Amino acid sequence: GTIYNAQRDYDKSEEYYLKALGIQRNLSAKKEQIDTIHSLADNCLDKRDFDNAEKYLMEALSASRNLLGDDNDTISSIYNSIGALYDFTEKYEEAINYAIKSINLDTKLYGKYNVNTAYVYHNIAGTYCKMSLTEG
Repeated sequence: GTIYNAQRDYDKSEEYYLKALGIQRNLSAKKEQIDTIHSLADNCLDKRDFDNAEKYLMEALSASRNLLGDDNDTISSIYNSIGALYDFTEKYEEAINYAIKSINLDTKLYGKYNVNTAYVYHNIAGTYCKMSLTEG
């Protein structure tokens, strides 16, 4: 699925992610399922299928909390993707709230200065820029 996503063949990407997810469910590979569901969500974001992106993100978030608890890098990454979803759908305050959740968790896990936090700050800057354009 990853290769097809990089080639922007989102339907083919989804097909392969769903095949992988079926195999992972048969094997009870819980962590891998979370990662694949998150990849499905990001694929839906890329093709601007926001309803399914949100469905997959919430499924990944719930499964991750159940399996791994609340303080892990998977949750942080999902928060960042939820922020991206809300940014795309022009729900800017919610986008920033989820980005801040991601930053707070990454800071707790890795300290104040880390690559993940820098990336999310970049996303927040873009969201604020979009907000200023719509308010102006």
